[in-house]
Amino acid sequence: MTTQTTSLGPANSGPTDPDTTSGGQPPAELPKTFLGQWRHFFQFLRQPQLPAQTTRFGDGLRATMRMLVLDLAIMVVLLGMVLIAVLSGFELPANALDDLEMTAPIILGIVVAAPVIEEVIFRSWLSGKPGHVLAIAIVVIGVAAMVGVNLTIASPPLVAIIAIGALIGSLLAAFLLRKRGQMGWFARAFPWFFWGSTLVFAFIHVFNYEEGSILALLPLVLPQFALGTVCAYLRVNHGLWSAIVLHALHNGTVVLFVLSGLELLE
Repeated sequence: MTTQTTSLGPANSGPTDPDTTSGGQPPAELPKTFLGQWRHFFQFLRQPQLPAQTTRFGDGLRATMRMLVLDLAIMVVLLGMVLIAVLSGFELPANALDDLEMTAPIILGIVVAAPVIEEVIFRSWLSGKPGHVLAIAIVVIGVAAMVGVNLTIASPPLVAIIAIGALIGSLLAAFLLRKRGQMGWFARAFPWFFWGSTLVFAFIHVFNYEEGSILALLPLVLPQFALGTVCAYLRVNHGLWSAIVLHALHNGTVVLFVLSGLELLE
């Protein structure tokens, strides 16, 4: 399918990727308004396509700010639904984050470390480039090995060696394959990867809750699902940095509301 046969045009600029076998879609006109950006986003969700390349920094920054407004609007709607449910008698299950004391290190972890780590793990490889895909595969294998070692022989030195080896291996893979373009098969299967990464990202947040069945808890991770779609859209159209920035601003806004609520309760 080409951009002549679909209403969705990726938000890219610049020359087309010369690798015509990559499967990525050619660039199209950039959205110039908030409504245009949001329309492009929802069109993208209806038919996810991997663009041939990301946009320039300035275009990506404008897109990130526009999508942040949409993200926060979605959060307000979802939180309103939760408030209505609570006022109707629904009792929210206990959350592991409820007892966190908002110290400076915790805030930095939520606003800086968590967005970087989560975006690298869940969305860096959505570029479809072999270096990024292989790097994440090495990280996943390393984490699985560390968990296995910790559960069997419980050897901290060996766990540390595996962690360092996985980190070095992933960095080498990304560096050595940095000039390789998108893989054609990845671009063709991109909708599966897009929705799969978003669903897994949302699902792992179920384990933040300390009680209740998984099925009953799924509606409570709708905010993470919505955030995942926005970040994945930004990542493939504007670069990993834009997804990290939006994720950090999203978390920062949540922390700000929590701190404001604590002050009101004092």
